[in-house]
Amino acid sequence: MQQAASVLTLYEGETFDSSNPAMDELLGDLQLRTGEDWLPKRKVSDSVEFNVEGDFYRNKGRLLTSFFIIEPKDFVESGLPLIRLTQFGQALGNGFVSERQYYEFIVKRIKYPHPAYEDNWQAWTQAGRTLRPLIFILQILLELYESKPGCANSYATSEELATFAYPQSSHEKIGVIADSIIQHRIKPSETREYSDEVNRKINDMLGFLCIAGFTFYDGKLVRLNLLGVHPQESAYYWEKRKTGEYEEASTLRDICNLIRDSGVGA
Repeated sequence: MQQAASVLTLYEGETFDSSNPAMDELLGDLQLRTGEDWLPKRKVSDSVEFNVEGDFYRNKGRLLTSFFIIEPKDFVESGLPLIRLTQFGQALGNGFVSERQYYEFIVKRIKYPHPAYEDNWQAWTQAGRTLRPLIFILQILLELYESKPGCANSYATSEELATFAYPQSSHEKIGVIADSIIQHRIKPSETREYSDEVNRKINDMLGFLCIAGFTFYDGKLVRLNLLGVHPQESAYYWEKRKTGEYEEASTLRDICNLIRDSGVGA
């Protein structure tokens, strides 16, 4: 995302219109810097070379707005949508945001209702509720961990989150959700069905938390990543270790601070 943001800073103010020749240059620079195809090559037929994806925003706009790199499509006086970077996107693109700061910012800031997704925005706005989904998952994992310190319950599966967390998507229900998950593990009960879309979204969020280093995959399980690096020993350790007067908490402390700094419950 840093490489993508750095490219977008060069094209700020350009229109998203596919007829704008700068868009071809933008896509070429994005592919060169990131090594990814940002506009899939799809044909109407084998005999017609025409990309049905439309403009760049249609294909990747929601990704970039979801991660606070650019503003949602903005119609200005000319009536044309322009590329507008957020302050965060500008800072990221200019190299002022570290990898750790990037992940922490995203985890703390992603919130429902989300302006990048119309259906999400309408549903959550009409319900008069808010949720920070990535923080929500970390809270559940932390509650499961604290229910029985160690590895016994400090994990969750996408199925458990879809069954017990999704129907009660509220930061005030963390204890109830964790207890329901634990009880189901002890004595499996009938579970409600959920859509493939719900499962996909949960898996996407779990994957991001793992990439960010706050969780890790243990087979199908997702666990809190509580391994830290001891600066005096250059070794990994679990939770915390005392060396003389020096005491360093592991990622557990960082996760707790992250949840606190997100403003949940404030």
